[in-house]
Amino acid sequence: MGSRGGSIGPDRLLPPAENIGEVIDMLSAPNGLSWVDAGVWFAAIMVASFAVSWVATDVGRMRQAPYIALLTVVTGALAGGYLVWTGTDPWTALVHNAGWGILAGVVVIVPLVRGIARLPATTPLSRRRSVKAWAWEGVVYGIAEGALLSALPALVVWQAADAAGWVGGWVSQVGVGALALAASVVVIVTHHLGYWDFRNRQMLTAIAACGALTVAYLATGSVLAPVVGHALLHVAAIVHGVPLPPHERPSMVAPVQPERHTVPV
Repeated sequence: MGSRGGSIGPDRLLPPAENIGEVIDMLSAPNGLSWVDAGVWFAAIMVASFAVSWVATDVGRMRQAPYIALLTVVTGALAGGYLVWTGTDPWTALVHNAGWGILAGVVVIVPLVRGIARLPATTPLSRRRSVKAWAWEGVVYGIAEGALLSALPALVVWQAADAAGWVGGWVSQVGVGALALAASVVVIVTHHLGYWDFRNRQMLTAIAACGALTVAYLATGSVLAPVVGHALLHVAAIVHGVPLPPHERPSMVAPVQPERHTVPV
């Protein structure tokens, strides 16, 4: 069973003793959450995740900097609205099992960063430009996508299942966790379909990378697992000189360009 929201102290950086035996220690929704309401919230997340990438970048050809701002506003509005609706305290959600979350986020991205290091550097940055990129394209962009793609959809499904009494022993916890992971994968695919250059085999890499961060979230119950992991992944790409989406479409009359390698986030 998930942990209830409320006042929180430093001891909640790690799971309390009574929750050590639980397979998944996720927060419950203090106001409850019906499957109908969960369906509405999940649909809103899915539609918004596609609209923000497709309309802004594919249709509107929005450049990366304003796109990150738009994505952050959309994610913040969805996350804030959902937490208010369910009565989940934002601070509690942030620091719940924070220690495990940070550790899991770092551990999960290690093989992903090693994969980035093998890609050719195509966009090297100056030191001055790198600092700004780390903050905006790395931290802000990474946090927004980690919350939108991994944390929100998984939390909606878990809290609805918990409110319906589906969460009990370890078998049901693993089953609900698998359902929550599937919901996250749906949003990951939907979001990346909005990028013109992810409508191919690169989608599989996006599912694997972002899905791994969702697993880290479910394993720890900490939102810091996907947002810290995603932000660090973005920073690693910037440091190595690998471009982050969105990317401009090549001109129909331009000469053939070398194959572009990108980070699937």
